[in-house]
Amino acid sequence: MTDQRSTVPVADAVADLRAARGAWRARHDDGRDTTSFPSRGALERVIELLAAALYPRRLGQFRGAPAEEDGFVAAKLLAAATELEREVAAELGYWQAEASSGTFDRDQPATIVRLFLAGLGEIRRLIDSDVEAAFLGDPAARSADEILVCYPGAIASLHHRLAHPLYELGAPIVARLISELANERTGIDIHPGATISGRRSSSITAPAW
Repeated sequence: MTDQRSTVPVADAVADLRAARGAWRARHDDGRDTTSFPSRGALERVIELLAAALYPRRLGQFRGAPAEEDGFVAAKLLAAATELEREVAAELGYWQAEASSGTFDRDQPATIVRLFLAGLGEIRRLIDSDVEAAFLGDPAARSADEILVCYPGAIASLHHRLAHPLYELGAPIVARLISELANERTGIDIHPGATISGRRSSSITAPAW
């Protein structure tokens, strides 16, 4: 069997990249844990899981009986919470060097996630309000479900409504990464620290829904 690996030498590139990493770290080394940083890919999975929990039939592809819906939601939330806690812990580890009062409480990531989960009902109501406002303002839309599933503004709204409480709870990098995931998909850039009341979708979506 023929070895298909490239014969192009990479040693020089590896050495060059090592030098570039070293120069960057020399300029920016402030004692932070360089191995600890939230994962963009992991947060993308977290948002997918949370979207499925918030809207099981529309965004979660749930096709079961009504009696099975809570179990589906619980499974999605447990998976999301586990991964989100890991990413929040990574961020807190990154900020550790700036802490003036010793180490972070080891329970802090779990506390942040617990408080975040406690607000999911209100988050769902805010997203519903955004979607309904967009539906009322768009004569071309045939249903609120169409807005939720198809419109970029709904994607931006969902991401922002999830990112904002994480920002306020003390995970600004996690929140910013979630906002940037929406920006990549929709071109709509909302800072996670922005406070936006319900039924104001048009004010947060510069491009058309």
